[in-house]
Amino acid sequence: PRANWRPTSDTKLIHTLEDQVRAGNKAGNGWKQATWVACARALAGSENEDGGAVKDANRCASRWKTLKHDHGVVAKLLKLSGFGWNSGTHTVDATQSVWDDYIEKHPSAASWRGKEFPHYEALDALIRDTV
Repeated sequence: PRANWRPTSDTKLIHTLEDQVRAGNKAGNGWKQATWVACARALAGSENEDGGAVKDANRCASRWKTLKHDHGVVAKLLKLSGFGWNSGTHTVDATQSVWDDYIEKHPSAASWRGKEFPHYEALDALIRDTV
């Protein structure tokens, strides 16, 4: 079975990663194995709330890759003219016409229109090593 990730589990994963940065367990662009063990420990039992499989070290590392990818998509949007970050709603903002024009050329971006991404700022700090 797959692990299910709810926002509360993502928050716990991100807070644990922030702690691991302060503990010196981030090496360059990567994380030490101890980081993923700590994340799995912090998320122990979360499968009872989220459903799905136990969030072991490998699943935590996989979730980090997914979150990092999503952060990259949002960061790319925010570099484009007409797009901005709304820290109140945790969404990418743009006018209707800006979204329409962009989605016409990039249909996969449609899912980000109005989609809440509450961890963007925390992920940004982790990725940029500014925790």
